[in-house]
Amino acid sequence: LEEVEPVDPAQSTMVMHGAVLDIFDDGGLLKTTLRQGDAALGCPPPLSRCKVRYIASVLPACSRFEALVKDFQMGEEQVPRGLEKCVGSMRKGETCELICRAEYAYGDEGKPPSVPSGASIRYEVELISWVAPKKERFELTDLERYEEALRIKAEGTTAFASGLWLEAQVKYHEATRLLLNDFDELRPPVGKELDARALVLACTLNVAMCALKREEWFAADKACTECLARFADPMGKEKEQHAKALFRRAKARIGMSDFDDARKDVKAAHALNPNSREVHELWDMLKEREGKSEKAEAKVYAKMTNKLVYR
Repeated sequence: LEEVEPVDPAQSTMVMHGAVLDIFDDGGLLKTTLRQGDAALGCPPPLSRCKVRYIASVLPACSRFEALVKDFQMGEEQVPRGLEKCVGSMRKGETCELICRAEYAYGDEGKPPSVPSGASIRYEVELISWVAPKKERFELTDLERYEEALRIKAEGTTAFASGLWLEAQVKYHEATRLLLNDFDELRPPVGKELDARALVLACTLNVAMCALKREEWFAADKACTECLARFADPMGKEKEQHAKALFRRAKARIGMSDFDDARKDVKAAHALNPNSREVHELWDMLKEREGKSEKAEAKVYAKMTNKLVYR
């Protein structure tokens, strides 16, 4: 077995001491910390995915039989019970020595040919990293929902920047749903009511933007209408978002040839932002599309009239 090399205390967090933790209070699983880990991250909760580096030796001869890096799922019996229990008490970066009696190691069966029946095992373990299991939506606290929504929104923005409109649209919608209850009412964490509201509005507007990119006019119209219904201060702090929602809904309604309602939205957006070049361009688009639609309708009407005259 390789011994731990001496380390300069000024350059390391290595702590060598004689304090032993009796994990099961029966002397069968003894843990001695060799180096402290990152206390800020805490210990891995049940069912976490853990990555460890360890050296395993059979006692009392300390004959090494295993030295590897292992990635395992807690609760799946992928490592001996004692080793998993120990890892559950560790922090990221922590190194410890573990003395594991047979019932917490390989028991009476052993691990032929290296580990005989009833052998105790010594481990030197380092917890490299761990990932907590993903909770179901109903298990998340309001704060966890908010933080998850922020993360998913960032993923949506990355997808949008890559031109993945559908993937981005799904991400933005998912982020929005995390912050709403079953009655579509805002469910913010305490102290973050304004931030949560702003996040819902931003994600809903982004859903509309993605839908416009994909020419899903009805979905874009619906998202903008939902957004407009949620504004608390549309002529004040939310004025810019108010104008965006009207602009995007007008664009969707032009796509659906709903020119009367589109005209109302463009005029309302212009009232909020009279110097916007995009609003002026949208107005020109509206007039052009409406003119083409009228000409097309006139041609259809003319054909129908001719058929009636010459029947």
